[in-house]
Amino acid sequence: LSQAASEIESQLDEGEALAAASLRVTQTPQREFDRQLGEAADSVGLNLTLEVTGLVYQQEDIDAAAALVLAEQFPTGAEAIPGSLAWTLTSTEPTSPDTLLVRARQRSYRPVSIPMVTRAVRGKRPLDAAAGLATVPGQAEPAQMIMTPAWWPIVPWLDVRIRVQAPWEQR
Repeated sequence: LSQAASEIESQLDEGEALAAASLRVTQTPQREFDRQLGEAADSVGLNLTLEVTGLVYQQEDIDAAAALVLAEQFPTGAEAIPGSLAWTLTSTEPTSPDTLLVRARQRSYRPVSIPMVTRAVRGKRPLDAAAGLATVPGQAEPAQMIMTPAWWPIVPWLDVRIRVQAPWEQR
């Protein structure tokens, strides 16, 4: 089956993948021995042709289906962290060979109110602004504040000068 898998994989388009666990021999159209039945020999050669079927899937289809199912499991108000979706193909269903079993995971977060964050820090000295950030509800982990330039004595008064980013956006 490994030779069949290699041949099938060489014919796939970009974004397609073969579920190797789904490979099944469906027919044996040719089976020829190099010796006749009853003929004495030290060895026997076999020329065998197999018809093999397997499942090929679009990786983006699995991504979309996994994201949809996982989004239903998120707590109310939570959103998916971009780029955190990961899945593995675990096997095929033994009783239904045309069904793939997928294990997926994705991280989520609860968005905080941007206006509430800017009000908590606007016009304050950095230490006071950091203390104000701690009062903003809905944070899964303590917020961090980065001043640019670092020597600036106060957080700007204008909301347009204050940028709020999630940790995964700071890369």
